[in-house]
Amino acid sequence: MGIWGGMIGGLVAQTLTLIWITLRTDWNKEVEQARMRLNKWEDKKKPLLAED
Repeated sequence: MGIWGGMIGGLVAQTLTLIWITLRTDWNKEVEQARMRLNKWEDKKKPLLAED
C-alpha cells in the first residue's frame, strides 16, 4: 500500500475528525458570538467618503 495507503488513511482520519467537530459545534452560540463581534465594530465605523 505504501504512500497511497498513508494518504488515504490520513484523508479518512481528517474527514472523520472534521465531521465530528462540525456535528458537535453549537452553531447558534457561534452565530451569537459573531453577531457580538460585528456589533462591537459597528459603532466605530466611519464613512469612506465625507458627506457634504
